[in-house]
Amino acid sequence: MIQATILQVPRGEKRRLVRLARKTRDSIVHLRCRVLLAMTKCAAMAWAALGASVARSTAYRTLWRYEEGGLDAIATVEGGRQPYKIGERELETLTELVKKSPQDFGWARSRWSSELLARQLEVETGTGIDASYVRRLLPVLDIVYRRPAPFIRRVDPGKKRKLRAVAKLLANLPANEVALYEDEVDINLLPKMGPEWTFRGQQPQVGTPGKNEKRYIAGALNPETGEVHWVEAARKNTELFVKLLQRLVEAYPKARRIHVIADNYICHKCKKLTKLLRKADLDEKIHIVYLPTYSPKYNPIERLWKCLHDTTTRNHKHKIIEALMEAVRAFIRCASPFPGGGHATARLPEPIHV
Repeated sequence: MIQATILQVPRGEKRRLVRLARKTRDSIVHLRCRVLLAMTKCAAMAWAALGASVARSTAYRTLWRYEEGGLDAIATVEGGRQPYKIGERELETLTELVKKSPQDFGWARSRWSSELLARQLEVETGTGIDASYVRRLLPVLDIVYRRPAPFIRRVDPGKKRKLRAVAKLLANLPANEVALYEDEVDINLLPKMGPEWTFRGQQPQVGTPGKNEKRYIAGALNPETGEVHWVEAARKNTELFVKLLQRLVEAYPKARRIHVIADNYICHKCKKLTKLLRKADLDEKIHIVYLPTYSPKYNPIERLWKCLHDTTTRNHKHKIIEALMEAVRAFIRCASPFPGGGHATARLPEPIHV
């Protein structure tokens, strides 16, 4: 009968035991390590078993194994799952199947399942294996179950030509001309949700308004100086864009021509814009250069708007839209020149009433 005494394990071997428990990927070996470590703290087998969350019979078997074979016996697992019995051909075929869609082989499903992979693998190689076996093989091939990222299928046929035109404009810009990147951003009273630091077991709560309100900002970023020019309005339309262009003319009175690099939003290229520019005598001084469609990554001011949301609008607690707009205005003033304005750690010039 084994007496109720604390298990004495040499210091070096105990360190090996802790290291084995951390690094092993075998659940049985990990369980044995936990049982032995519990025995080094508890004299009674019942308390050691309870500390390791196992039955006392399991704790006794683990102790007998350790006394007979030492740490090497603890790290040895007999039986269990059989090794994989399929060859390189089957593994390569399985890898190629995952690269394609089930519908390429006539199946109705749009995504692979373990059962469907097993069936198609049998069709391709003649090797019949169970779906659970396929599920075990996938991690071995570094194949994981992951949510896909959406992308826009439509590609602008003149994308390369437009990007070359923008690069050529910036490279050969005369001294008496200026080029700026332009874009609009929506400001919603309904907060954008994002992760934040909190205590474990507690979920932060952000109040939402009963009815959403919106404001819009049109901004222009000078890529050379980082200076940000902007205007705001209650509607996102052509008048907002023209208002920004007038602000640019005021900001650069000595510029012979102002090149505005913008996306293909309707208010940037409609007939009404041409009329308003002609009416305001801006048609000769303003030159609009269009980026490829669906290409926000080529517009540097998009990064400014991302910082705006991360710093000001995400998880905000403002109850009225004007208080939120005060915070937005304070952010843009701190962000210019961008990047480098220190907006992430800036202090508010005065308290903002929420």
